[in-house]
Amino acid sequence: MTYTPAKLVQDGINLSKILIILFAILLIILFGRLWVGSGSFPQIWHMQDKVETLSAANQQQMEKNRKLEAEVEQFQEGTEAIEARARSDFGMIKKGETFYQIILDPEKPETATNKEKAPTPGSNEQQ
Repeated sequence: MTYTPAKLVQDGINLSKILIILFAILLIILFGRLWVGSGSFPQIWHMQDKVETLSAANQQQMEKNRKLEAEVEQFQEGTEAIEARARSDFGMIKKGETFYQIILDPEKPETATNKEKAPTPGSNEQQ
């Protein structure tokens, strides 16, 4: 079989067409992986949003931990923090103290004008 220059040029054109088609298919596959599947752009964007959400939650938990650590330190330092907690949470009082509970009339809410008119304890004003 003898090849003429025209035959070689024609075979080269067919070969170049095949190579162009193969490269186009390869390019489509590679770009398809960028938009679909594992490691695609949408998946990366979703993971970035997830990281931001988890970072915000982590910051909140770290702040909560700092508050708890400060509270633990207060309890370890002395009895004042423990007494304050017992008074506020459990209504406890010390020996020798007298507990006074003030119950406001629910029908008459105390307003700023009522406070101004009411005499203060220890004042000499009489109404």
